[in-house]
Amino acid sequence: MTGQNLSLYALMIGALSFTSASQAADTKQSLEDQQTLKLCVDYNGLTSDEDRQAYIKELDRRGQLSVKDHENLKTHHVVNGSTMCGMYMMMGKPLAEEGKQLRPMVYKVVHVYPKNYYVTQVAWSSPLMTANRVNCHRNCPKPNRPFNRHQ
Repeated sequence: MTGQNLSLYALMIGALSFTSASQAADTKQSLEDQQTLKLCVDYNGLTSDEDRQAYIKELDRRGQLSVKDHENLKTHHVVNGSTMCGMYMMMGKPLAEEGKQLRPMVYKVVHVYPKNYYVTQVAWSSPLMTANRVNCHRNCPKPNRPFNRHQ
């Protein structure tokens, strides 16, 4: 009887580990199927470090994050050089957004948050985004190092 209980426990543990492995695979697959903007916005509400790393890995795979985004994700500071995706990851969905077309395939969007607003400029060339930068206005964090125009 003890041998049967032991094999039953082994079977249950094997089933549980298989279930958790398949859930992890489902989570990875579901991240790959989600739209990029949704991943960026949803990241702000994540509480688990494991989930955050999975989102960052997927967004890196898609080429959506800049070096500045990686440097400032933990501090939640949006700085010049951040991407729009990085801004959404750090600040969440803005209260309001308004865009304007500057010239063909070039758009400027103002993202309004409670304490400040950010301006992004996006240039599109069939279907890939070629430029995406964020400029902060009002109450923005200071850069980590002073600007040196002789570099």
